[in-house]
Amino acid sequence: MKVILNDTLKRANKSRYQLAKETGISASILSNLCNNKTTAISFSNIEKICKAVPCTPNDIFLIEDKNNNIKANIRIQKSSVAGNRSTIKKEMR
Repeated sequence: MKVILNDTLKRANKSRYQLAKETGISASILSNLCNNKTTAISFSNIEKICKAVPCTPNDIFLIEDKNNNIKANIRIQKSSVAGNRSTIKKEMR
C-alpha cells in the first residue's frame, strides 16, 4: 500500500502545515505519511484528514500488488444527471 497524500493535498491546494493545524495531527506524523515512512495510521487520523481536505480514504491510499504495480482505483460517483444513477469511474494513478 502506498500513501498518496501529497498528491491529494496538491489537488486540494493545501499544505501539510494547513492540514496539521486543521486536524491537530502532528507535523511529524503527516511528514512520515507523505513520505511513505509509516506502517500504520489510526482510523481517527484518516477521518480527520478526509474531513479537512475533503477527500475519501481512496484519495489517500493506493494499493499496489506484490510486484509494486499500481492497481487502478475504482470510484463510484453519483451522477446529478439522469436520476442519480451511479457510475463507475476507473482511474490510474
